[in-house]
Amino acid sequence: MNEILRKKHTRDVFYTAMIMLILFVIVLRYRVLPYYYPKTASDFGGFYAFFLNGIVTSLLVTIIIGSFMYWIQPKTLNNAKIEIEDQNALKEMFEAAFSSSEIWYYKGGCGRYFRTTTLPNLAQSAREKSQSREILVVILDPMIDELCEKHAIYRSGMASQQIEKDKWDLAKVQAELFSTIVSTIVTQAQEPLLRLSISVCPHYSSFRIDLSDSYAVITKEDRNAPAIICHKGTYFYKSYKDEVILSLNQSNMLKKIKEAKFKLSEIQSSNVKNVLDEIGIQHSCLDENMLSRIARICREKDNPYERFS
Repeated sequence: MNEILRKKHTRDVFYTAMIMLILFVIVLRYRVLPYYYPKTASDFGGFYAFFLNGIVTSLLVTIIIGSFMYWIQPKTLNNAKIEIEDQNALKEMFEAAFSSSEIWYYKGGCGRYFRTTTLPNLAQSAREKSQSREILVVILDPMIDELCEKHAIYRSGMASQQIEKDKWDLAKVQAELFSTIVSTIVTQAQEPLLRLSISVCPHYSSFRIDLSDSYAVITKEDRNAPAIICHKGTYFYKSYKDEVILSLNQSNMLKKIKEAKFKLSEIQSSNVKNVLDEIGIQHSCLDENMLSRIARICREKDNPYERFS
């Protein structure tokens, strides 16, 4: 019962289902039953009335006891373990963390959700509250072709490939990575309240780590796979935080740019080229077609995880 009531989405479903069930039983008791048994004192009528009254009483007692046990249980008991969370509950968890967290550590592959959802929300929260945020980002190094090729093979073999507009290949991986780099670097220059740094690492993992003030969320590319939740103060939260720092220490931190006088929603290929040139990134794949593709990805902010949620 505590597990059901602890999570908002399951708690809402539970209370809704219980209320509907109670109303259904009450309708049976006071509308349907008297129609068939006008004298509820008769053998069958009295029995059914007693039975339905007992169901309503039992449901109400169950709800009251379950709610009481949930609210009096110390939060330390709820937060002292690893939890498995359904993917459907992550949006609510992330939205709560966006508004309250002063730190955010991200370690992943291409960083699409971070680029399109996490970073804009953290920037908005920082502006609204006039409070700074520390954001560390670690993604794959798009300049290492072999690494990106292997990651493309890995991603193309996942179930998530079915929801993609394009097939995962070397060009797609590099376009997504460069888009995350450009979006992050531009945001870094335009949002003074964000202590933002981005690094590129020479290895990839099947896991993504999003670590906020409250918990670390570990996910995989498989949308059907549950997420691992580690609350702050636990051994596992500290371990995943160390994992991000360890990867950061093995990565190359990218430079900052002085200013960006354009909006990401209006970015053009020339802006992309100027940003990448200023931070010292050059690669043979960065021709006009790739620069235009990167600019389009930055403008559209298309997030397949929300598009198919």
